[in-house]
Amino acid sequence: MSDGRQVSRAEGCINVDGQTARAGRLLLAGLGGSVRYKPDGLYQYTQAEMSRRILALIPALWRNWLQRGRALDILITHAPPRGIHDTAHPDSDSAHVGFEAFLPLLRRFRPRYLLHGHSHVWTTRQVTHTRYAATDVINVYPYKIIEIE
Repeated sequence: MSDGRQVSRAEGCINVDGQTARAGRLLLAGLGGSVRYKPDGLYQYTQAEMSRRILALIPALWRNWLQRGRALDILITHAPPRGIHDTAHPDSDSAHVGFEAFLPLLRRFRPRYLLHGHSHVWTTRQVTHTRYAATDVINVYPYKIIEIE
């Protein structure tokens, strides 16, 4: 850093990968990683592995629901849900297929937003905001400013 310090991770951030957190009044959860497209790729998961990661989050989501009347406000993921902002044909680009297991998670826990990256946007004609059940799925690549009341 410019002040001479060495840092090993981003400061002022919460790592929500595989867990839930609160940021003020907002309830957050995160699921990093993309669909496995290399045999030993870091942060790459099969569809079944991501399903297990989601199952591990469910107790905390139910706890939120019981304590706060809602499970989740914002789900932050690296990859998109299957069929939303991903490639249509996994045979043509397996690195950019979305996760099927995100869809029942959205239907059951109804976060206000799912924010994802991974799917690069090259033209303004590409869809980057889709409503699924009660959730606004937003591709934030390369960045988005989202104002939340």
